[in-house]
Amino acid sequence: MMANTAIAPAYVINAIAVAELYYGLDFGPGFAILLVLATSLTGFGLAGICRKFLVWPANMVWPQNLVSCTLLNTLHEEDDWGRKTDTSRYRFFLYAITGTFLWTFFPGLLFLGLSFFSWVCWIAPSAYLFSNLGMEQ
Repeated sequence: MMANTAIAPAYVINAIAVAELYYGLDFGPGFAILLVLATSLTGFGLAGICRKFLVWPANMVWPQNLVSCTLLNTLHEEDDWGRKTDTSRYRFFLYAITGTFLWTFFPGLLFLGLSFFSWVCWIAPSAYLFSNLGMEQ
């Protein structure tokens, strides 16, 4: 959560940029810094107040966080529940991520080039049927 907060810019920066570019309002760097701090700290304060209702109950966990939590919990869990296998969890994860990468990379990126030109017309350039199939719209 702290990394996501630190990596994303404050939303009020857009308001400052729009005020300067489109409306010609220049409040100075002091006002801009204080405005960013005020809005960010207000958001952190409201988040702290709402933590009791939005974070602590188990049914309030957001679905997109469940995937990351489950993956990290699985990779860092020490207990194997009496199950002994040759492959560790981390090695299985590396196999799965490599397979997923290969499965999506080759068709998704390399074979995407087949849609940029009419390769069907190369089979029989004088055939009317093939030339109509290969035409892009």
